[in-house]
Amino acid sequence: MFFKAITLIVMTACLGAASSAFAKRDKDHRGERGDAISAMERHLTPEKMRELNLSEDQIVKIKEMREANRSEMKSAKEEMKTAKKDLKKLIKSQASDADILKAYESFEAKKSKLSKKRMENLLKARAVLTAEQKNKLFEAKE
Repeated sequence: MFFKAITLIVMTACLGAASSAFAKRDKDHRGERGDAISAMERHLTPEKMRELNLSEDQIVKIKEMREANRSEMKSAKEEMKTAKKDLKKLIKSQASDADILKAYESFEAKKSKLSKKRMENLLKARAVLTAEQKNKLFEAKE
């Protein structure tokens, strides 16, 4: 019994620290990472797109892509936020380790789904840009 109590306390502390780290990373990831993915996320904004001198056809295609994905992305974000809240709630409660791990796995799956959708959208938008525009896109922040 004592061992189970200690295990639960350690597990709760670890998951609490992990969820705090995820929360901080979620807030900071857009501007702190220096990789190509975050560069595309930061740069594929309406303001940055104007700087790329997009053709009318490119503008229309990118706007259509964003509109087509808007509700799906919003839904995926809400699902992830709900899963995160559920996880935090379980960590603070007397829930079993198994229930907490199940909630954690659910949160991670939803976060992964959202990340994959973001990447798919970035790749679609990237396909519309010329090689010169892609280079200009990444040079802006370096």
